[in-house]
Amino acid sequence: MSNNYGFGDKVCLHGDNLSYEHLVFVNFHKASLYDVDLNYSILFGADMTEINAPSVSLCGADLRGAKLNNAFLKKANLTRADLTTANLTGANLTGARLTNANLKGADLSKAYLSQTDMNDDPFYDEDENINPIIPPARLDGANLTDANLSDANLRGANLSNANLTNANLRGADLTNANLSDANLNGADLTDTDLKDADLTNANLSNANLNGTDLSNANLSNTNLNGVDLTNAKIDSYLLDEALSKALDILDDPNTYYEHPDDLDDPNTFYEPYNDF
Repeated sequence: MSNNYGFGDKVCLHGDNLSYEHLVFVNFHKASLYDVDLNYSILFGADMTEINAPSVSLCGADLRGAKLNNAFLKKANLTRADLTTANLTGANLTGARLTNANLKGADLSKAYLSQTDMNDDPFYDEDENINPIIPPARLDGANLTDANLSDANLRGANLSNANLTNANLRGADLTNANLSDANLNGADLTDTDLKDADLTNANLSNANLNGTDLSNANLSNTNLNGVDLTNAKIDSYLLDEALSKALDILDDPNTYYEHPDDLDDPNTFYEPYNDF
């Protein structure tokens, strides 16, 4: 079945095995690919716009430059898939597995990634009969503007230089994630776990960090202008010069802490109060 051609619009495949197939620039436009096995297939530049592919298996697939606009990929397995510069605008990836997927430079604007798993837990490979430690997903430089990442597992993910403007990250697990130089302007990070995250040079202006856990996060040169830190947890030693300048707290005579005596306690939650 190996070819460089297409199957045509609206093709219907159910449970088919297309693993390891050479499908460069294949036409799967509006195709139905329910539970299809495309593991390790070469789908470079494929047109998969608006495909209906719940539970499709694309483990290790080459999807570089593929068109996946508005694709329905709920609970899809994209472990180790290469989605470099792929277009996933408006795609539904709810509950998908993206462990060690490469999404560098991909366009995920307005995509749905709620409950997506991108962590770096061990993944059992039945083909190789091994249980290796797999590195986390790569989303560096990805466009995630207005994307829904609520409750997503992004532990250790690389989101450096990513555009997360107005993204929904409510309840997401970003423990140990790399968000250096990321743009999180206006993002909703309510109840998000950012423990040990690297936010160096990140833009968090006007973001909502209500209830966010920033314990031991790196906030060097982070832009925190206009952020909502209500009930946020931040270790006191993180209130260094850069953070103080960004928040305009220490130098502003109209700003004070509700519990100033507790600021030296690293286990104490604090809430800044602004009298304006």
